[in-house]
Amino acid sequence: AFGYSHPEQSKNGLTVEDIAYRLSRLNGIGFVWDPLEEQWKEKYQRLIAFQKEHNSTLVLGSDYDADPELGRWVEKQRKMYGRFASIDDAEDLKESIRRAKTGPTVECIVSRISRLNDVGFVWDPTDEDWMENYTKLIAYKMEFNSTLVPKHYDAEPGLGVWVRTQRVSYRRRTLSKEQVRHLELIDFVWDATST
Repeated sequence: AFGYSHPEQSKNGLTVEDIAYRLSRLNGIGFVWDPLEEQWKEKYQRLIAFQKEHNSTLVLGSDYDADPELGRWVEKQRKMYGRFASIDDAEDLKESIRRAKTGPTVECIVSRISRLNDVGFVWDPTDEDWMENYTKLIAYKMEFNSTLVPKHYDAEPGLGVWVRTQRVSYRRRTLSKEQVRHLELIDFVWDATST
């Protein structure tokens, strides 16, 4: 029906066994069937190496001098998949990806997000930075029983400025509800002038 000389031959005269043999040989030499996926895996391995060295996946974009290519890749992951990363339900995640009509398959995107989450990928560096400073403020509060950090606090440079920024952001209503809740949990002093 298809012009094959024999039912077990392709139109090029190859048998199923020939094709299987050739595939086996290509696989045996490490032939890359999906170069884009292979590139993604290679960058992912570099991210894991970064995490082991720095105990974090917070690569700050192309400003990361040691490996700007990794920095660009991390930024790309945040842009491409960040909006999906917080969706816990697998079916909701797949449906959101389908609606977005991004490049790779739904299964591929789900797998990538899962793998990035497994290594503690930082989807929003701003949130990570905020939580890091919040943790420092908790330590300060435990030591001094106060959230009134001096502007120039030598033990944690920058913490006093960060605390002041939280007060300004609160007045401007630019802190998230979650951030306000975190600060109120430690009896944060919103008005430093009234104490």
